[in-house]
Amino acid sequence: MRIRSILVGSVAAALSFTAIAAGNTPGTIAGQATRSGDAVSFSGVAQLADVKASSAMPSFMITKFADAEVAKASGLDLTGASIKELADGSGLEFSWKVSSMPTTGVPEGVRYNWTFASGNQTYQLQVKRSNVGSATTAESPVDHAQAAANGGWWFQLRGACAANYLHPSNPVQGCYHLGFFNGSVDTATGTVKMVLPYGAKDGIGRTVADTFRRGTPITAAESAAMSITASGQAGVSNATTSQYLNGWGTYFPGTVVYAALGNASGPGSYSLVTTKGDGTYAGTLSGAGTHVWVKACTGNNVIDEPCTATAIPVG
Repeated sequence: MRIRSILVGSVAAALSFTAIAAGNTPGTIAGQATRSGDAVSFSGVAQLADVKASSAMPSFMITKFADAEVAKASGLDLTGASIKELADGSGLEFSWKVSSMPTTGVPEGVRYNWTFASGNQTYQLQVKRSNVGSATTAESPVDHAQAAANGGWWFQLRGACAANYLHPSNPVQGCYHLGFFNGSVDTATGTVKMVLPYGAKDGIGRTVADTFRRGTPITAAESAAMSITASGQAGVSNATTSQYLNGWGTYFPGTVVYAALGNASGPGSYSLVTTKGDGTYAGTLSGAGTHVWVKACTGNNVIDEPCTATAIPVG
């Protein structure tokens, strides 16, 4: 992140401060900060440019399946992936793109996975033509029976990922069933989409993805050494039966805010500020410092960190 020093001058003692922030994403951060003993309270609003469209993952990072023709014929030739926030701000849409899908139908042995971390939890999205042969069927037979009765593709959220998923002595990585959600598959264009609402709830209203929130960054995570995948499987998938993309960086849903104490020339260590993701922020920091540095981010940092920061003088 590029942070330019901000000269404060005569406004150093002011309680309220607004500035065009320095960084890669245009915008403004307004706020105020006051000290009481060792504690500094701060609040304000960050208004950033809408960069939601810049959510495409870099295709050059895709690890290819060994046999290109087999990958194309099987629907495994992953060519791209992207994330975007829904227009109403209620969740994210995850998209996979493959070069082609079988004209005779995609078998259950082909699946599209996306593993990521949000908060202190790991989640995995899985899209399949059907899922009746999955190990997760035994975890929630009623849920799977209802999904089978509905017909169509299966859009599954899995979590609590473990290195020994199937058995404590069986070193097969996997994730447990959390619920089925919505999505779409366009076999003609090879486009697979799954929508995950923030704070996702299962079919009977239980929150199953509490840490998946607007304002909380999501980062690449791996299951079976892969993050975004188009995989062929026989019970389990691995890197030799898949085309996959790892290390795609951080995606910032809504406006993600960090804060740090420092001085006019730069910040100390940033901490994530719990927010609603709408740009408004408030918090308290402890320690020495003449300024609260506020950093706000939105979109995807695959190529360059889409963040901007400014220093708010402490009154």
